[in-house]
Amino acid sequence: MQATTATSTIQAITAAIGRSDYKAAHTLAEEALAKGEVHSLLYTARALWFERQNLDQDALADFETAASLDPQNVMLHNAIGLCLTRLYRLDEAVLTFDEAIRTNPSFAPSYRRKAIALETMGRLSAAKAEYLRALKLDPRDIESLGHLAMIEARSGRAAAARDLVQRALQTDPRNPTALIAQTLSALTGGDFAAAEAAARQVLSVDNINPGARAVAQGLLADALDGQNRAREAFAAYSAEKQILRAQHAPRFQHLRS
Repeated sequence: MQATTATSTIQAITAAIGRSDYKAAHTLAEEALAKGEVHSLLYTARALWFERQNLDQDALADFETAASLDPQNVMLHNAIGLCLTRLYRLDEAVLTFDEAIRTNPSFAPSYRRKAIALETMGRLSAAKAEYLRALKLDPRDIESLGHLAMIEARSGRAAAARDLVQRALQTDPRNPTALIAQTLSALTGGDFAAAEAAARQVLSVDNINPGARAVAQGLLADALDGQNRAREAFAAYSAEKQILRAQHAPRFQHLRS
C-alpha cells in the first residue's frame, strides 16, 4: 500500500524523468524520502539515477522496493530483470522476466529481455523461442530480429541470418543491434571486408551504448585480423577492453571495500 505523496512532487518527478533529467528526479525523490514520504515513483526515480551511474546493485534494491509497493507494474519487473542481467545473476533474471510475463503476457519486451538473459547463459534454443514469442506480439521488434540473426549466424544458418538482418535494417538502417548482427553474419561467412565496413558503421552511430560499442570494437578487431592487419586489430581489441573496463568497474566497486 503506497502512502500519500504530494501530487506536485509526483508530477515534478514524472516531468524530470520525461525529459531524461534523472539527476533532478533523483534529487526530488531524495528530498521526499527524507521527509518520510513513500511512493513507488520515489524509489524508481532514485533507481534510474543509480542505473546511469552503473550502480546496478543500488538500482536493484530500489527497483525491488518500488515493485513491492506497485506489484502489478510490469515495467518494474522488467527493470529488476535488467539489473539482474547486468549483474550476471541470470537465473534470477529469467525468473523475474517470467513474473513480468505473468503480470502482462502481451508485453513483448519481457520475452525479448528474458531471451537476452537466456542467450547470455548460452541457452540458444530457449532464447530463440522467446525472441520468436516477442516477434509474434511485435513483428517489428528490431532488437529481437537482430538477436535472432546473431543466433542464426553463429549456428551456420547464413541465409536465415541475412533475412533477419534485412528485416531489421528495413525498420531502422542505423540500429546498432541490427548492424552488429550484419557484422557477425559477414564474419561467420568469411567476408572480412564486409564485416569491417559493417562494424565501422556501428561505431559511427551517435549515442551508441558502451556495451554495443565494445561488441562492435571486438568484431572490428576480428574482421581486421581476418585480413591480416594485425596492428589495427590489436588497437581495436585494446579499445574494446578499455570500454569494458570503464563500463563494468563501477559495478564491482563494492568488492574492493
